[in-house]
Amino acid sequence: MSSSSSEPQRKLRTQTFSSHTLISNEGDPSGGWYILISGRVGVFKGSHKVAEFDKRGSVFGEISSILSQPRTATLIAIEDSELVYVEANLDQLVRHHPEIAKKIISNLAERLVRTTDALWIAMDNVTTRTEGAGQDMQGAGEEPASKP
Repeated sequence: MSSSSSEPQRKLRTQTFSSHTLISNEGDPSGGWYILISGRVGVFKGSHKVAEFDKRGSVFGEISSILSQPRTATLIAIEDSELVYVEANLDQLVRHHPEIAKKIISNLAERLVRTTDALWIAMDNVTTRTEGAGQDMQGAGEEPASKP
């Protein structure tokens, strides 16, 4: 059967990675994303682990593919892992696999909520420490301001 231009230009490839094996580096070119079959994969920015995937069916590595940009993080197999690499662009995904596209959008929204919540907590902690340090400085060698 010949392929026509209306058929999706996608490839599925099962890949296995031993524990502590590099899957992809931040900055690598990307043409697809991964679906976890088994194992555990860590997502790293520099030496800091920012996420971990261990649930069958988890999708990761999709951000760079969606944005047509190089990989935004490094992926490392934390334990022996089996993945499916999906090579397809966003238009092909939405057109031919809308249910998968909806799952990816939902997952991205959940990750955005968690990241935003963590950012607010971190900002609150910084503000609290800064305010506390200001109070400590006021008490060091200064007379408290008198109340009118």
